[in-house]
Amino acid sequence: MRHRSYSRERREDLLEHHGATARRKGITLSFEAAPTVFATADAIQLGRAITNLLSNAIKYTSAGGRITIVADRQDGWVALAFRDTGRGIPPEEIPHLFEKYRRVREAERSEGTGLGLFITKTIVEAHGGAMRVESTPGVGSTFTILLPAA
Repeated sequence: MRHRSYSRERREDLLEHHGATARRKGITLSFEAAPTVFATADAIQLGRAITNLLSNAIKYTSAGGRITIVADRQDGWVALAFRDTGRGIPPEEIPHLFEKYRRVREAERSEGTGLGLFITKTIVEAHGGAMRVESTPGVGSTFTILLPAA
């Protein structure tokens, strides 16, 4: 695996691309980072994980909603949290979210293969990290990538 620092330019490119998509949908997208947050990662693979989480947040958040990305240090880890005000996930679905081909069972179907979260978790774990998810139906979700701090 090719590791290098995830650059500010790469982050800004991703935020600009997804920010345009969010604005078209009427969603506010913001990024908050502590000044000393560094992780070493394969930029392309980490970008893929970030794209998966941002795409899902945009897909499941209604117009007028908000998505906030927060990067911070937590006990030797870099935590990259994606908080949305989307529809949320039923508690019984959370243990199965990262399974291959798994889609949340809901009346309102959306497009997708059910591989995004599986791929994201695989990428994060290959970097020695972990994934966390917290969600409340009707309130929103927070997906957090934890990576070893550089």
